[in-house]
Amino acid sequence: MQYLGGKSRLAKPIADAILGHTSERGHYLEPFIGGGSVFAEMVQHFDSATAADAQEDLALLWRGLIFGTFTPPTTLTESEWRCLRDAEPSALRGFAGYGCSFGGRFFEGYARNKTGTNYAAQTARSLARDLKRIDTSKVRQVWHSDYRDFSPRAGTVVYCDPPYANTKHYASKRSGLEAFDHTEFWRTMDSWIEAGAEVFVSEFTAPDHWVPIWEKDRSTGLGTQSGAKYRKETDRLFTRGAQ
Repeated sequence: MQYLGGKSRLAKPIADAILGHTSERGHYLEPFIGGGSVFAEMVQHFDSATAADAQEDLALLWRGLIFGTFTPPTTLTESEWRCLRDAEPSALRGFAGYGCSFGGRFFEGYARNKTGTNYAAQTARSLARDLKRIDTSKVRQVWHSDYRDFSPRAGTVVYCDPPYANTKHYASKRSGLEAFDHTEFWRTMDSWIEAGAEVFVSEFTAPDHWVPIWEKDRSTGLGTQSGAKYRKETDRLFTRGAQ
């Protein structure tokens, strides 16, 4: 499963859990759009929506998809993939870097397997399925922004899918991402709650005053192209107990 489909199997139950714990339907904010599966499930339920990602290529990818300026290719050769590794940020580079790379890790190896899977076609189909569910008229913008750039107003429903603690991060010079400060993240989420936003976070663990409202066991990959190992984790959706 590539990064661009990382939450695809969990998106519907996550969306149902958020909707079941909220009453506001004005504005929806998702500062870590990532693969976009949860965003696709949520937009239809709100008057307006905003998405963002700190990884510029991902933000450009989703902006291009939602506003109709980018059509994913159904083939991408290894030579084309290599040319894109050090190219300027673009929607195509985001598509190649996550959707056509081993394990969905940004340009960490051209995706291939023994059965000859066409990962470009597979990713293009996945994106098309999600895009069909998005009412693009409701999307205000897809920003290339850090989550800390936002100050959601009271009544805004926020879903965050940040880098998980104690897992391999996507930070690298090529991706443009820095190491993620989990302590600062949770402090910021507390401030958003205190400002009146309704905030929900996907993670394995959270501070004690955040409570899980949904969970699902899943296997996480720890492998490389030469072999894979898996461990079981419990994916949880948290909100703050004081709500």
